[in-house]
Order: sequence, then structure tokens, then C-alpha cells
Amino acid sequence: MSVLLFPKLIKISLRVGLIDHPGGRKKHSHPKPVVGGLGMAIVLLITCLFFLPLGGLRGYWTGMVLLVMTGLLDDFKAVSHQFKFLAQFAAVVCMIFYSDIHLKSFGNLLGFGEIQLGIMAVPVTIVGMVGVINAINMIDGLDGLAGGIALVAFAAFAFLFYRLGRPGLMMVNIAQAGTLAGFLLFNWQPARLFMGDAGSLFIGFSLAFMAIAVSQTPGNRVYPVVPLLILGLPIVDTFTIMTKRLLHGQNPFHGDRRHLHHMFMRIGLSRKATVVTIILFSALFAAIAIASVILRTPEPFLFYFFLVCFAAYFGASFFVKDMMKVARKKTRRHYRQQRLANLTDH
Repeated sequence: MSVLLFPKLIKISLRVGLIDHPGGRKKHSHPKPVVGGLGMAIVLLITCLFFLPLGGLRGYWTGMVLLVMTGLLDDFKAVSHQFKFLAQFAAVVCMIFYSDIHLKSFGNLLGFGEIQLGIMAVPVTIVGMVGVINAINMIDGLDGLAGGIALVAFAAFAFLFYRLGRPGLMMVNIAQAGTLAGFLLFNWQPARLFMGDAGSLFIGFSLAFMAIAVSQTPGNRVYPVVPLLILGLPIVDTFTIMTKRLLHGQNPFHGDRRHLHHMFMRIGLSRKATVVTIILFSALFAAIAIASVILRTPEPFLFYFFLVCFAAYFGASFFVKDMMKVARKKTRRHYRQQRLANLTDH
């Protein structure tokens, strides 16, 4: 359905002006349609609502449609961060009260017993889901990047729901992965269309929903730290760049070139190589998460592993510019020595 629908939506978007123009920090040279999010939402809704029962997913579908509409409005004419936050808040509240999905426990993260949230369950769920939504929105900086990361995550969640014996949510994740696979055929470099905010908002919402649903099941056979590993890369990247912006006295939502993909490109990787490398890292963390479920790895070990990876990236991000300067100086010195040696030989 994605493959059949997107070419038609591209033509429509060019007629109505739903396009992303080049300029500023945007590196594409030609206007690009931003109908990826709308197309994926249409495909997903048709696929799931025709072939799967609603069950406890009414809140999920309501929140998803709300965020797609908000994203479309932002893609047509940029809206304020406050308006988008309000829409995200409303979507998460709909999900909590109509689907009865929320964070009840963080599990035994530290090894001292289970961390129950109690009366803080609903506010922590809202903050956590809004954080994941914006993490996916902010990492959508290169063709195929956000879509590739999300595809890996949905595939991992599908496998986890299969192990939990929940075929309905397993099939929703398979449908999400299939929809993204069709989208990536048009979004891979050089992209013919973008997902836009409509896509990044609803994909982030979907991933956050699946992360909570898979880890808050009766019996808790999937620890809460497992989805944290699966979504760890965009979460850590977003936390790091927002911290650095605040330290520099900047608006944490103001765009810049401090993301992980910018760091990879600074060390010499092409855009395509950068996207593939980051997706492979995401797949590695997802594989570790799945293996930990199969092997019943203790929660504290997984959490401390996550913290070590987070600390390594957070620390390295502050020194990447200095490391690049040192590398450039060494390269220039080596080049000058070679030239001098050639002149001496002559």
C-alpha cells in the first residue's frame, strides 16, 4: 500500500504546496514533498482497522490521528513549540485514559528492588512519552535516518510482543515496520519525499506507546530497561544536545549542528554512510535488548550498560571538535613534511 500510495501523494502535495523548501540548515537543493507522515498514517490506519480488532487501542489511534493533524498543520505553516507540546500532551492523555496504558514501574533498575511510581505514574508517563516523541522528531535530520531507526525499533517490538503472546500488538508493529519499509523506498538518499512533522510526531508517539505496552505487562517478562535500550540512541542524542544548548544559554529546541549524525559527518563519513552506521548501531542495541530478554539478563546489568554507553557518548560529544582540530593539525603537519621531503629530493 505504501508503494502504491506515495507516488500519488507526491503529485498532490506539489499541487497544494505541501513541500519543504531548501534554505538555512536544510541541505536539499530542491523542494521536497512532506507527505510521508500522512501517507504512513493512512496506510497504517487502513491496514490495522480493517484487519485487526480495536481492543484497547482506541486511545492510541485517537492520539495518533491528533498528532498527524498537528504535524500536517506545522508542515503547511510552522506552529509554535507550545502548540505542538499541547497537542502531544492531549494525545498522551487520550492514550492513557482510553487505552489504559501507562508506566507503573521502572523495574529493578538499581538492584535494590522494584521502583514503583504510584501516584506519579500518569505525570511520569506524560513526560516520558513527550520526550520520546521529540527525540524522534529531533533526530530526523538526514534522508532515511529517522525512518531506519524506527523500522529497527518496530521490528524489535514485534518480536517482543510475539514472545509475550500478544498477537494484536505484534501485528500492529509489523504493519508499522512494513509501512516504514515502503516509505524508505522514497525517502532513501536522494529522497523523493520527507516524513515531515506529521510523520516524526506520530512515529515517536507509536514507539513510546509500544515501549510502555511491552514493559508494563502482567508478569513483567520484558523489563522496562529493554525498550530503553531499543530507543536509547535517539533518547541519548536528544538529551545530550538539549543539555549542551542549555549550557550555551540557547533555546533547547533551537536547531543546530550538534547531533550524532553531524559528528559522524565531521569525521569524514558521507551522508549515506552516516545513516547506515547509525541504523546499524540502533540494530546492535535492539539485538542486545532482545538477547537480554531471551537470556533473562539481570535488569541492573542492562541499566548500568546503558549508563556506560550514555556517559561515553555524552563525554565524547563535548570533545569531538577538539579531537577534529588535533586531527586536522596532524594532517596538515604530515602534508607539509611530505612536501618538504619532495622538494629536498628534487
